[in-house]
Amino acid sequence: MNNRKPVLLIGIGPLATEPDQNFIAAPGIRSWQFLQSALEKNPVILVTKELGPDKKTGFKKVENTSRFVHYSTRENMKEIGQYIKKLCQKNDFAAVTIIGSTSLAEVLPFLPSSIPLWFDLYGSVIAEGQVKAAAEKNNDFLDYYLNLEYQALTSGDMFSTVSTPQKHATIGELALTGRLNSFTNEYPFCHIIPATYFPQPATSQGNVLRGIKVKENDFVVLWSGGFNNWVDEKTLFEGLTRAMQANPSLHFVATGGQIKGVAHTIFNRFYDRVQSSPYRKQFHFEGWVNGSLIPSYYREADIAVNVDLPAWETRLGARNRLLGWIYFDLPIITTSICEFAGNLEKHRACYTFDAGDASSLAQTLLTCQKLPRRCLQATAQRAKALFLERYCVESIMKPYRKWLDNPGKAPDYEFYSHHAYRFPNFSPFRRKEQRNHPPVSSFKARLKQLWKKWKK
Repeated sequence: MNNRKPVLLIGIGPLATEPDQNFIAAPGIRSWQFLQSALEKNPVILVTKELGPDKKTGFKKVENTSRFVHYSTRENMKEIGQYIKKLCQKNDFAAVTIIGSTSLAEVLPFLPSSIPLWFDLYGSVIAEGQVKAAAEKNNDFLDYYLNLEYQALTSGDMFSTVSTPQKHATIGELALTGRLNSFTNEYPFCHIIPATYFPQPATSQGNVLRGIKVKENDFVVLWSGGFNNWVDEKTLFEGLTRAMQANPSLHFVATGGQIKGVAHTIFNRFYDRVQSSPYRKQFHFEGWVNGSLIPSYYREADIAVNVDLPAWETRLGARNRLLGWIYFDLPIITTSICEFAGNLEKHRACYTFDAGDASSLAQTLLTCQKLPRRCLQATAQRAKALFLERYCVESIMKPYRKWLDNPGKAPDYEFYSHHAYRFPNFSPFRRKEQRNHPPVSSFKARLKQLWKKWKK
């Protein structure tokens, strides 16, 4: 193993277990997930794009051992690409893995196409663009998301998704980009690698809620994480207020809030509703608290709530926050739209309500409040058992570890050519007369040209 070539990982930071962080997003957890498996097989050089606005930070060497080097940066994607190009010139990489965010596809022009590439499509960036467009009532940026996905699909040799529905969607996208051809007829292009959870180091201390912001016997409903564009804030608010009207001892606590640069509209709407509510004193907004304190909030809450819109992003994606709650034995109320929540429901490992139905949410909250503590804990334990059986790292990362044993280019590499199908000005969202992409006839001509080149 010590003689193996290094692997280059390109991901998002901060990583899951970095201490003293107020905001660790799901892509940072995903990057850590792949890193642990890669280190079992190969020496690793990791470059992480830290969340937040671009800054001239340079490339900070966070860790440097004989088997692991980690560079962290907030530079723009062009600068990151140039740095990665230099790393590839200095190192003989066995493979490259891009993890956690399709936005990292912007570095692809700087990567040597001869190095095998695993691209982790962590949720559908196209569906994320759709739900953002719906939240902000603006379609102008959809081109950007589409082209990111297109670049990833036309460059990767192997792909991973977070769910079965997303895998099926990805196969359809690969077909539209010409990757389903005679060379890949039996090639397993895509693997399902669900999300998992890694806790941050906890700080031992006293209560953060009970006896301070709520009474010892109040029923605490917890929300943790960002109010992303897939959140049904209207149903969440109306369901909570109806339950509060029926039982004044019910309190809602939110850690998290806006996600800068990604989602701000949803939280602002929710917050404004709360400020106009006669029950606003039963809502507690803690903001982005330090990760070391999160276990204290989990411990003091009675139940956690997740409310999804029935959007395509929900159907194709995952919900990391559910995994965090499960890890700390916190019972869950959730919509059951995404695959993971549906699995919890099948195993009686959560409490569900009808999407978009505030009355259903309120009734579920009140029912759970009346249940004996042992019943809530039994549900949480079923969820924990399912997590340990199906979603632990050792189980879900097997396809990636197997690929690292013998990484290779996709069978259509010589035929396909990584950039042969890319149309930089392609935009299905412009008016028809403004589109700038070749007609089908020229597309077929290009295919014939590639075929003749390959035969030679």
